Amino acid sequence: MKQMKVMLLLAIFTFCVIPASAMPGVYENLSNNEIDTLSHFYQNNTEFVYVFNQSCEIQKDYPFFSYTLALKCHRQVIKKDILNQIQREGKEQTIKNLNESLRKEINDLGSEIYQLNNSERTFSANEWLSLSSDELSKSAQKLREAQEYLGRGNADNAVDSLVESSFDLYKAKVYLNVAKKESYSQSKIDAEEFKTLEKGIAQKWISDAENKIQELKTAEVGEFNGGLPQDYLNISKKYYSEENYYLSTMHAASSIALVKIELSNETKITNQSVIITKAKEELTLSKNSFENITATQKIDSPITELHLEMAGVYLEEADKNDSASIYPLAVDSIRNSIIAREQTRAVSELLANISEPADPLTTSEDTQKVSSGIMDSGGKLLKTVSKKFTQYFF
Repeated sequence: MKQMKVMLLLAIFTFCVIPASAMPGVYENLSNNEIDTLSHFYQNNTEFVYVFNQSCEIQKDYPFFSYTLALKCHRQVIKKDILNQIQREGKEQTIKNLNESLRKEINDLGSEIYQLNNSERTFSANEWLSLSSDELSKSAQKLREAQEYLGRGNADNAVDSLVESSFDLYKAKVYLNVAKKESYSQSKIDAEEFKTLEKGIAQKWISDAENKIQELKTAEVGEFNGGLPQDYLNISKKYYSEENYYLSTMHAASSIALVKIELSNETKITNQSVIITKAKEELTLSKNSFENITATQKIDSPITELHLEMAGVYLEEADKNDSASIYPLAVDSIRNSIIAREQTRAVSELLANISEPADPLTTSEDTQKVSSGIMDSGGKLLKTVSKKFTQYFF
């Protein structure tokens, strides 16, 4: 048994050797750092090791997807640390300590996000800031949920929510650090200009998504409630109401993409070789579209990048899999490629309007001013600067 464990750990570190190469980009850095951190944990643990191995295996070709897999492992590390703390200090004391520390960290990070959100910043910094504020809101929501469980005497569920709050806070910190680094380069855009620009574009994409869904409803036979495209549109509207206009636009773009898929016959192809060929064509088109803007503009577009990488992973699996799995994998690849392409179109429109801002008449309401902190001493969400910081995440 001991020999088997040694062999397993050896396999882990064999997978996770990071080759020396050109200067890594933002996604490579995220993946490298996360895997390096987890490698210490996996010297003595095998929990979720198969996910960790997969993260290492795909790191070179799909760094951001690799990072998201590694995050799943990091969540297990956080959970294990909290359970160990419960064994040492008892459940009641651990919950009390976590409540206090999380509330303070959420407030502190909220202040940092607010400061950057009201400062000049680059387009890429704005992308990562949107993700960071979203994760922070999730963390605050989970902390409030934990306190609600405690109020009902359900300590076990409270612990689970505290694990999730800690995990979301960790991601918020990572994304904010990326946003700060991205703010040091290239030309910056005024905070109010960003808000005006994004709000007008988000309105337009929500309207376009509504029209596309209506087109889909008209094309469907019988009753149809909009399905998955409507779900994405609802999320987009939620983000819009919370003033996270970037994520609102990205979800509206996803909604439109899903309608286009439904209205086409691409995912209805039954011949396996034909659908594989179609998946390759879609991925090539989306990659070219994305590279056309990333080659000339300093942007990251992390959500789009993740969809492209997922499309690539699904396509690889479809190409080497048995007959029963080829079709669903190819369809997933096509779906992610088309979503990425639509999101690229949205990002292109945002970039184009930076130099030619949207009509200010399409935007309104000044940003609400910040109050002190996101959580009060009772753990309730405060009405802060922007509804953006009291939302629930991507």
